[in-house]
Amino acid sequence: MKKLNKSITIAFIKPFFYTFSIVIFILLMQFLWKYIDDLIGKGLDTYLIFELLLYASYTLVPVGLPLAVLLSSIMIMGNLSEKSEYIAIKSSGISYFETIKSILFCSICISFFSFIFSDKIIPYANLKNTNLMYDIIHKKLAFSLEEGVFFNEINGYSLKVEKKIDDNNFKDIIILDHSEKKVKKTFLASEANIKMSKDEDYLNVSLINGVSYSENNCFDENKKNCIVTTKFDLFNLKLDLSSFKFNRGSTDRFNNKAKTMNISQLKNVIDSVNQNIKEQKKEFNKKGHSILVISNKIKPAKKNIKSDKIIIAKKTKNNLKNNLNSIQYINRDIERKNKYLSKLKVELNKKYTYSIACIIMFLIGAPLGGIIKKGGFGLPVVISIILFILYHIISITGEKLVKKNVIDSIFGIWGPTILFFMLGILLTYKMQKERI
Repeated sequence: MKKLNKSITIAFIKPFFYTFSIVIFILLMQFLWKYIDDLIGKGLDTYLIFELLLYASYTLVPVGLPLAVLLSSIMIMGNLSEKSEYIAIKSSGISYFETIKSILFCSICISFFSFIFSDKIIPYANLKNTNLMYDIIHKKLAFSLEEGVFFNEINGYSLKVEKKIDDNNFKDIIILDHSEKKVKKTFLASEANIKMSKDEDYLNVSLINGVSYSENNCFDENKKNCIVTTKFDLFNLKLDLSSFKFNRGSTDRFNNKAKTMNISQLKNVIDSVNQNIKEQKKEFNKKGHSILVISNKIKPAKKNIKSDKIIIAKKTKNNLKNNLNSIQYINRDIERKNKYLSKLKVELNKKYTYSIACIIMFLIGAPLGGIIKKGGFGLPVVISIILFILYHIISITGEKLVKKNVIDSIFGIWGPTILFFMLGILLTYKMQKERI
């Protein structure tokens, strides 16, 4: 029995790691394709791309583990059934549960690892990934001149070249100086040599055989502006390129995001937001009561009413209007906090549901492998992908409904998990009783 459990466990672990690696790679490629427009053309170093993919791969682990468990469990039981080995095991008096208990224990260990990883590693990886992605998106495109096209990314300057000889030499160049929010100077040159400084902080531009046009104040009051024309053989410009450098911002700006918090932090913030909402609801009721009191005091003005009574009535109406505005503001603030609270609850419950999904996928996958009686990466792959996509779609739909405050988190987050768990228990029970 021990040899059987050991061989089944080894047969389960091998395809699990292989499948998990493939799933993470596919999800990473999907992530890269999603943000490819934000990464191309910004001159990012290779280590930055590698760092971004590393953090992204961490965040994909809880998604990849259940799918790997599902596929591996279908494959192991499919292989045993396809080769009639499971029939031989049953004929020797070993039940279905005794056959799978070793790989069930592996699935429980994987589930526990997923929970610890989601609580300890995922928040940090999300924080770093979000911060790095934000810095990359807000980084300017790398300096690049194209023929016949104005380059406007340099602060205060626009450049256009008609012909590019090589990376540093150009012909027929135009430079517009609009550092004072309007074009004050224009440079035209037949040739130009453009090089970056060693630290890449500045762009050194040497203009050869050109003319500059600058707008100055006129001595003649009848003229609105004067253009001064200057010819030159060589003119040097130093343009600031500091805005093109990649600057790493502080991660503190994303500490309040739900996906960057662990379980303890999420619970603390949820309690704090709930308490704040309760206080605002009390204030809302208080303001509403005061409006009713004020509205009852207002009486319609008559023609023979005295001026002081008219003034009192106007002040009362103004107070009523101010209280109404205050109530509307409190109501909007409560709605905003309720949406934030829903996001916090979604992230908190996902840390549990993603880990439990590993066990659920095993409870579903192992009986399915015995039903289809096929091993390898053929039919099991198709079935596992269809099942997991179905589970994922239902889960994502539930999450979105919870975030929009359409349904409660118990139904939106735990509903798909409970549904598939019941399916897994039913299939396992049928397999144990040899009814399928």
